[in-house]
Formats: sequence, C-alpha cells, structure tokens
Amino acid sequence: MIIGFEDAFMDAQSEIISLCLEFLDLTGQDADEIYAYAYQNEHETMFNAFFKKDGTILSAGKLGSDEQSDAFLHVGIESVIKLVAVCKKYEHKCPNECKLIYHVTSKQFDAKYEYTDCVAEKGISPVENLMKWKKEIERGTLS
Repeated sequence: MIIGFEDAFMDAQSEIISLCLEFLDLTGQDADEIYAYAYQNEHETMFNAFFKKDGTILSAGKLGSDEQSDAFLHVGIESVIKLVAVCKKYEHKCPNECKLIYHVTSKQFDAKYEYTDCVAEKGISPVENLMKWKKEIERGTLS
C-alpha cells in the first residue's frame, strides 16, 4: 500500500460521515445508524444518505427542508470528488461505489467498495443501486 494513502482515504471517508452527522445536527434529528452512498465514474458523481432511527429508515429529504437537503447533497458530492482526488494523488485505483455505514452509538464504521462500474458493466444506474441498497437496509438483509 502506498504510504499515506490509507490515512488520506480514511480521512476522506470520515469527512463524509462528519457531513452526515452535521446534517442531523442542523435538522435537529438524531440517528442510530448512518448509511452514506457515494458513486463516481468519469462521467457522473452521486452522493446520498439514509438514516436509521428506532428501526425506521429516513432519507435526507425527510429530515430537513428542501434547501437543507439540497445543500447536504451538494456538499456530499464535493466530498466524493475529494475522495477521488485522494486516489488520484496516490495513484491508487478508486472505487466506483462506496457504501459507508456508521453506527452512531458505538462509533463503529463499516465500508463496502465496488470497483465494477454498475452503469458500464451491469447497465444499472447508480440511483437503482442506491434504492436496492436502501431496500436491503429496510429488510435487514445487507450483504
């Protein structure tokens, strides 16, 4: 592994989780778990997040105003761009998709990375992948 890459990559992911925590604070909400989704390829960048509280999954749009949610998603995209920049700086392959899970109470962090571009390889849009992941979260069947 390239020296410095792991720390820089973890910092970029931590920034995404911090953004989600700040959004919760801004909207006066709390959550038990945060599920942040980042997607990128050379043509598209996407970010979104879901929040779990007492077994209920809520999207960002359900927690804040349209203006707050739009700003949250915009900053999230900037954070994904920074994640990509870290990979480029260290000449490390960048995942096309990151699924980040943060357990708020225990402060545990889990991540799953996909290096196969769902659009190019599977013909599935990142929004479809995001919604599939949300359904897995709702059913409690995360893979």
